[in-house]
Amino acid sequence: MFNPGYIQVSLSEDEMTASITLRRAPDGTGLEMEQVQEVLSIEGVQHGVDWTALRDALYRSAQGETVKDVVIARGTPPRQEVPPGYLYAPQFRHLDPVFRQILPHNAPDAEEPEFQPPPGQVDDHGRIDYKERNTIPLVHAGQLLAIMRPQRSGRMGTTVRGEMVAYETKQLTVLEPGENTRIEDNKVYSEADGRFVWDRQNFGVDTTLELSDDIGYKTGNIRFPGDLVLRGGIKDRFSLWVGGDLIAEKTLQVYDIFVGKNLEAREGLIGRGGRLRVRGDGTVKFIEHCTVDILGSLFLQGGALTSRISVAGSVIGPEHAKIVGGELIAGGSMEVHEVGNSMGVHTRIELGVNFVMKRTLEHHQGQIQKLAMERQTVSRRLKSLRSRKLQAYYQSITEQELALNQKIAELLEQIQPNTEAVLKVHGTLHPGVVVSIAGQDYSVETPQSRCQIHLDQSQGVITLGRL
Repeated sequence: MFNPGYIQVSLSEDEMTASITLRRAPDGTGLEMEQVQEVLSIEGVQHGVDWTALRDALYRSAQGETVKDVVIARGTPPRQEVPPGYLYAPQFRHLDPVFRQILPHNAPDAEEPEFQPPPGQVDDHGRIDYKERNTIPLVHAGQLLAIMRPQRSGRMGTTVRGEMVAYETKQLTVLEPGENTRIEDNKVYSEADGRFVWDRQNFGVDTTLELSDDIGYKTGNIRFPGDLVLRGGIKDRFSLWVGGDLIAEKTLQVYDIFVGKNLEAREGLIGRGGRLRVRGDGTVKFIEHCTVDILGSLFLQGGALTSRISVAGSVIGPEHAKIVGGELIAGGSMEVHEVGNSMGVHTRIELGVNFVMKRTLEHHQGQIQKLAMERQTVSRRLKSLRSRKLQAYYQSITEQELALNQKIAELLEQIQPNTEAVLKVHGTLHPGVVVSIAGQDYSVETPQSRCQIHLDQSQGVITLGRL
């Protein structure tokens, strides 16, 4: 009895694919394309036929292989209609699914993999610094946040049987641009430095960060361009950079802290071998074993113990402030309750001095000394070795010395000591304290109460008087 072989065409449940199973006749007679086409016609398959795949299946069947469930037709899927919405900048898409609703045109229907920030900053050698985590989505003024995409029209689909498939309309959660944003040419830009924020209705930029956690391995080092309210502390060896104001509600462990505007340390400062730099004013409860630079004034509410404090303005703390040990330099006056202690601990107060210019001058003078030593060394070598290269190096050192001497001369002209600076002590000024005003020193030999020290400009000496 003649057996013509076996052909079976199967359709998926949604009729978007058609698969074929082939087996040649037992006598080795192969199947013909016309036979397959007839079966396809019976099954109604007329759209999206992959003739290359079909011919390959027939060839394999003719070689004696039983071909099973080979896809030989695919329908055209419908394309969703997408309403107008925002395409967000790539660095925000991992923050929330709402920022991944619309993806770039090169992958309009793809699911963009969720971005996971690395556990720390990776250097060129592949090592991870776990203190550099970048956990805050920072933005800068003028930065592009999102682009409005127009509506994308839907498109009907077609099954392998040629039947039309209706498209769906994608449901979008559309957030509107909010605080500190501007819209220009259907693009949303940040109007301020800060952090990217959002809720159920809006996205925008917040110039103030409130942080309850300690700054440590959970957060990494913090760099924030706006204002920071820190309700936690700072773990040892972690750094903090704030472009605006800093309000610290707990005691700050100072390793490396920079404040671009004003500081309010409500529970004080404790040094951890680093430095605190403040470009504005500082209001501090107490300072212990700390190095502090303030370009404004210092409002001290408690004690300053064995610290190195440099202030461009004045130091104000007449009710409770005590300066014990260490060194305090101020460009203006100082008014405190007590300086030194009954044990006679050495405490130096230097008023009327611009500490920034003083450090710059000292830095240049140190460089001059190094260059002078290097020049002498090269000069000795030139006596026994005549070398154009060595001679050029000698000339370079000489030119650097001349340039630095010129800078030093300019600085000396600019440095004008504040001869009006006054030290006022409402409590006790103890022995062991050295007060310097505009370069003139005064050593306290006996306890003094409710006193003031100022420079008598007519005599060129420091005098002690009563408040």
